Amino acid sequence: MPGSPIDNFQKFDPVAPAGWTLYAFMQFVVTVVVGTKVLMIASSLTMPETAAIVFYLALSLTTIGGLLEGERWTLLLEFARILSLAAAGITVLLTTGVSRVPVILALAWLLVSALWLRNVAGRREPEAR
Repeated sequence: MPGSPIDNFQKFDPVAPAGWTLYAFMQFVVTVVVGTKVLMIASSLTMPETAAIVFYLALSLTTIGGLLEGERWTLLLEFARILSLAAAGITVLLTTGVSRVPVILALAWLLVSALWLRNVAGRREPEAR
């Protein structure tokens, strides 16, 4: 009688470089804070604004999960996410009358994130646990 599938079971336990894990954790914290803020002001947002924010929150959580699994494809997706959010922030800054301070702080965080991601992206080998 053939062995059962459980005999060949291997636990899914990806190992990502420590720099990726710390980066993903910090992005998760920011995503949760932004998501909470969006919930607080959701009634004042238009449907397109809400859809755009929900899209970026979902994209953020997708890339965070991929980074925690050590998936290299998420690096490109994360760079694209950062660049598109920076473009959106600059557009908001130049075309609307919103308070400049939060937008500038968000743009500064995106710059720090891009530089941090560039630094950790070169680390290919998972570090020992």
